[in-house]
Amino acid sequence: MAKVYGIDLGTTYSVISTLDDNGMPEVITNQDEGSDLLASAVYFQDGADPVVGEVAKNQKDIEPERVVEFVKRYIGKPDAPTYEFDGVKYDPITISSLILKRMKAYADAQGHDVKNVVITCPAYFGNEEKAATRQAGIIAGLNVLNIVHEPTAAALNYCVREFKESRKIMVYDLGGGTFDITLFDFSVNDSGKALIDVIKTGGNDRLGGIDWDARMFDYMCQKYAFENGTEVSDMDDELRATIRAQVEQAKKDLSTLEKKSYTIKYDGDRTRIELTRQEFEELTQDLVQQTMDFVHQLLSDVNFTPDNVDVVLLVGGSTLMPMIKNAVEELFPGKVRVEQPNLAVAKGAALSAALEWNERLAD
Repeated sequence: MAKVYGIDLGTTYSVISTLDDNGMPEVITNQDEGSDLLASAVYFQDGADPVVGEVAKNQKDIEPERVVEFVKRYIGKPDAPTYEFDGVKYDPITISSLILKRMKAYADAQGHDVKNVVITCPAYFGNEEKAATRQAGIIAGLNVLNIVHEPTAAALNYCVREFKESRKIMVYDLGGGTFDITLFDFSVNDSGKALIDVIKTGGNDRLGGIDWDARMFDYMCQKYAFENGTEVSDMDDELRATIRAQVEQAKKDLSTLEKKSYTIKYDGDRTRIELTRQEFEELTQDLVQQTMDFVHQLLSDVNFTPDNVDVVLLVGGSTLMPMIKNAVEELFPGKVRVEQPNLAVAKGAALSAALEWNERLAD
C-alpha cells in the first residue's frame, strides 16, 4: 500500500504522522527543531523566503508586524484578514499552505514522500472552512483524501487500541486556539471493523490556550508594574515583548509546579516576579467554566447524564493544565483519560488516511 499521512493542522502547533510497518501510527519528528511539533507560525523576513516554525514564533517578540500566527481561527471565515508583505498578499489559506509545505519538506527529507493525506479540522468547521483547509493542502502540493474532524481522529486513535465492544466516548479537545466537545458512539461490527458515529458536537473556535496566555500576560504586566511603582499603560513595546516571551513557559511550568519565579530584564534593571498555580487558576477559572458549560449543554441536548458516558478523552495541548483535568474529572469521576494531548489527532488522522486509501482501492 502506498504511504499515507495524517496532518493535524493546529492553531498553535501542527503535527504529521504516518503508519509504521506494523500498521501503528507514528509521528514524524521535526528534526530541525528536535520536536514532534511544528509551531504554526510564519515569519515573513524582508527580502527572503518565509520561515515556518519555532524560529518564526520567537521572532514575534522582535518583529511582531512580520509574524503571522493563529490563522486557523480565520480560515474559510467571511471576516478572514489579508496580510501583505513586500507587495505580496496572503490570506489564511495561503499561510496554512506554507505550514503544510514545511511539514512535507522535513518529512520528505527523512525519506518520506508525503502526497496522500488526511487533514484534520475542528468538529464545528462548516463546508467553507473545510473547503479552505482542503485548498491549503492542494496549494501545498498534497492530494487531500479527506478532511476529518479532530475529535473523530482522536477517538479513532484511542478506540481501535483499547476497545472491542460498544462504548459512549466523549472527546474534550482544548487546543491552542479552538475548543471542541464531541460525543461518539463507538462500536465494532461482526467483521471486526471499528465504527465511530458522532452523536453530538459543540465548541468555540475563538477559545483556546492563547486565551489563558493572554490572562497570564496581563497578570505578569500588573505584577511588574506593581513591583516598579509604574502603570501598565506606561509599558513600551520592548518591555511588553520581554514579558510576553515568559508567558508560555510560565503556563507550562505551573502545570507541574505550585509556584515559580521569573526575572524580567529591562533597561538595565532586573525585576523578580513570583507566580503561583493558584493565582493562575483563579485568573482563568471563568475560561474553564466556559468549556464545562459546553459539556453540560451537550449532555442536556441528547438527554444524557455523566453516567451515560463511558470514557472522556482529553486531547489538545492545553488539557495538560491540571485545572482542566480536575474540572472534567469532577463531572466524570474515574472516566477521564489523558490521550497523548499533542499527538492523538495526528495519529488518528494517519489511521483515517489508511482507511480512506483502502476503501478507494477496494472500489
